[in-house]
Amino acid sequence: MQKSGWATLRSTAGFESRYLLLHSDDGLVGGAQVLLRRLPLIGTVGYISNGPILDEARTEHGTAVRSICDRLVTMARNELAVLLIQPPDGRDDISDELLRRDFRISAAGVAPAATLRLALDRPEDEIRAGLSKRLRRWTGQWERRGVTVRTATEDDLSTVARLLGETARFQGFAPFPESYLRTMYRTFTARDEVQIRLGEVAGEPVVCEVLTGCAGVVRSRLIGTDRSTRWEHLNVSAAVQWDAIRWARNAGYCWFDFGGIGPGSAERLASGSPVSTDGLPGPDVFKIRFGGHLHTYPQAVEWFGSPVLRAAYDLGRRTERGRRLLGAVRNRLRNAVT
Repeated sequence: MQKSGWATLRSTAGFESRYLLLHSDDGLVGGAQVLLRRLPLIGTVGYISNGPILDEARTEHGTAVRSICDRLVTMARNELAVLLIQPPDGRDDISDELLRRDFRISAAGVAPAATLRLALDRPEDEIRAGLSKRLRRWTGQWERRGVTVRTATEDDLSTVARLLGETARFQGFAPFPESYLRTMYRTFTARDEVQIRLGEVAGEPVVCEVLTGCAGVVRSRLIGTDRSTRWEHLNVSAAVQWDAIRWARNAGYCWFDFGGIGPGSAERLASGSPVSTDGLPGPDVFKIRFGGHLHTYPQAVEWFGSPVLRAAYDLGRRTERGRRLLGAVRNRLRNAVT
């Protein structure tokens, strides 16, 4: 999310980008890509995903963290109404430092706080053995039932956009325009950083999954499904997910990231006891059945420039009407930063 290609993509969803750069006597040692968007009644909202990034081999650890956090606070106070930051993996120290500087723990939910990750650096049979019993049986049935999965090409993007749109509307999100998907495809395909798997039944597209890869991790970004019931009995979504895992392993990735789970599911998985999926959200149950392990991200943090705006946000979370309004704002941001 700190690569320049993401700024190009987000610009199609109404975001501008800013770059904060941190230098030392040895040159560039860190920075952050900040996505900016003006929202009605709020002002300019900034969002940093998986950043800031620091090269601490070239600078003292504590000094670099404090310096980049100073820069972020200055930018927020001078230019923004709200700043949301999701630090990169392993950088809890950035969250801690910002919490000492007028930031607070974020409950905005723009990005997931936890996910499931599946280790891929092992034999496929071992990965298959970690699937639920029902999924293990399915892996031997899809092909003879006419279910196939292939790589989507640029010619398939209209179909992929349609499937993603069906799922977005079903879940209450505004669907991505096809132009957004085409920009993503053209921006990242040349770098081998995006892959779209397309599941079909007798040649008819039923399910798609958009994946991105970086630093040894493949992440499930978007899943689209034909919402009609005629193919439900074939479990095509699971076929596409299993195929995506196999593709990622064969491509040399070390981890498969299922794209986030809800806080209730994460809490139950963190208990360490045998996990019952009773009562958990359906999408999380689906992911759990593939045998991944809980992975938590550093604490997301948020900053509000106005005490009035901050109080209004907190008050809004306590009422049904306020939660709907905040949900609409969150979805608008999430659709652009997924």
